Amino acid sequence: MIGSVLDKYRVLQKVGEGGMATVYGGEHLTLGRKVAIKILHPHLSCNTRNRIRFAREARAIEHLRHENILRIFDYSGERAQDCYIVTEFVNGHTLTALVEQFGRLPSEICIHIGIRLAEALAYAHEEGVLHRDLKPENVMLRDDGLIKLMDFGIARFLDESQVTMTGALVGSPAFMSPEQAREADLDARSDLFSLGTMLFRLCTGHLPFSGSNPSLILKNIIDGNRAEVTELTPSASPGLAEVIERLLQTDRIARFDDARQVAEALRAALEQVSIQESDADWGLKSWLDEPDNYATRLNEHLKLVLMRNSKEKLADGQQIEALRLLNRLLAIDEDNEEVLELIQALPSESDHGAGRPIWPALIAAGLGLAALVSLAVLQPWASTDVSTEQAPPPANADIKNETAESSPQVMPPAASVSRAVDTDTPTVAIAAPKSVERPSSPRVELPKRPTPKPDVVKEPIAAVVSSPVKKAYLAVRVLNGYGKVYINGEPTQWSTNNPIPLAVEPGNISVSVRHQLAEPLEFDVSISPGETLRKEVEFSFLPLGVSVPESWSKRCRVSVKGKELGDLQSLGYATQVERDLDGPSQIELDCPGSGTIVHKISRAMMSRREITLPEPG
Repeated sequence: MIGSVLDKYRVLQKVGEGGMATVYGGEHLTLGRKVAIKILHPHLSCNTRNRIRFAREARAIEHLRHENILRIFDYSGERAQDCYIVTEFVNGHTLTALVEQFGRLPSEICIHIGIRLAEALAYAHEEGVLHRDLKPENVMLRDDGLIKLMDFGIARFLDESQVTMTGALVGSPAFMSPEQAREADLDARSDLFSLGTMLFRLCTGHLPFSGSNPSLILKNIIDGNRAEVTELTPSASPGLAEVIERLLQTDRIARFDDARQVAEALRAALEQVSIQESDADWGLKSWLDEPDNYATRLNEHLKLVLMRNSKEKLADGQQIEALRLLNRLLAIDEDNEEVLELIQALPSESDHGAGRPIWPALIAAGLGLAALVSLAVLQPWASTDVSTEQAPPPANADIKNETAESSPQVMPPAASVSRAVDTDTPTVAIAAPKSVERPSSPRVELPKRPTPKPDVVKEPIAAVVSSPVKKAYLAVRVLNGYGKVYINGEPTQWSTNNPIPLAVEPGNISVSVRHQLAEPLEFDVSISPGETLRKEVEFSFLPLGVSVPESWSKRCRVSVKGKELGDLQSLGYATQVERDLDGPSQIELDCPGSGTIVHKISRAMMSRREITLPEPG
């Protein structure tokens, strides 16, 4: 294929490959313009019906013109031998690559990305197009700091039988909305849920919904079983956390009405820390050029702004808002004595009732302040570092549907949500977009969660400062990741490197900490009334299973980290790699006549139970 000419485009080099298509870098023969050429695999393009539907899909999305949406220049047409789409060529990094490199991104960078994606979605929705497969792999940050949303793709033109063979649902399970997981009608708010999932991933380094297989992931999405942003990243922007929580509501009515509201709420979150979207010093290119310097500057800026704003809110009697800011400030600067003094100076009585401490009432308000209270009142480990932006190892892998790429959903004008009658081109209609009334206040009001999460601390932690004390408190710290804590067989909360003390009944307690990629840690403790017991545990992770297709020569010799393990025949075409969730690894195959072939094992692959290497060639 390389060196050949497709119509008026010369194919120059291969730049990527997926389950449906291969992507090449190319050049327009007369204009000299550099382009990307996405060529469908032959088994998909050989069907006449597929060609017709593919052309129809391409025509439906080629009119999209937005700076944050990948531009489509051309497509092959129905009668070409090879089915392909020609797009602009992007020099940059996918968000997946950035998360793998940095663990998690600074909140303000996530906000910038979220604003641009929300604006791109708002435009597409107003043009009548749904994306349906938002995920970090489909977003690129160009070298000049411009966000590009890609793959309003080509999967939906496939025959229904092919879609069923590759796994019923088109899209990536971990980023689906509840209604998409149920195969219900979709509208613009389904894309907003996926946007919330993506922002959660960027902000915390983890996926909100986990499971050992796609079915469990989809069930957790439908049930809303997940941790909250501030549980995993105490240093997260409260404004960003609020936006994500609202986007991830299982009931679409509780989400934002449209993407422009999301963009406005995110801009308000920037303004809360005195950063303007147009300020180049705090923009995406500035971070991309010098990420370490950016993080240092940002932390120093936040220390000043958060302290100033929290004092202003305390003076105005806005204690809840002030505590949110102090919580973030303490996560960034845990030794800040002025923060602790402000917290300790809060009144012990309020209009909640004479003699009643203010802390329990504030915590009961659902503020996510347990991390702050444990730092200020319960004096956690001095070695805890909650200021770092490096996320703990993920408990679940990025879920990739390698067999079907995503596609947009074209929405013809309609007055209500309905399925189109034409089964040959299944589409979904949504109501014409309503005009957006800009909120007068930057504050985002969140709806209440429909059901309480089992890992929410039900008992007020700060009750330990009152007398008499009836409860005991247990904090389990995982030194090399995080896991689910079970008390007497019942699931409670996630334990991280900055655990929240959990209210428990005094006495003998059976504790188990579980991670899907490790042997469970089990131990018993005895705890007295009023006691705060802290336990540190460390997982022993299971090795990563690696299978090699039998199409590889049996004489290929396998090495991992420079240590030769034997040939494929003696290994039975399978081996194991010591699991390293903190970074990539690699496995080498030294085959007769082919030399040494290196297969990189990414961080995402390390988060799976097992992987299979690709076919040779």
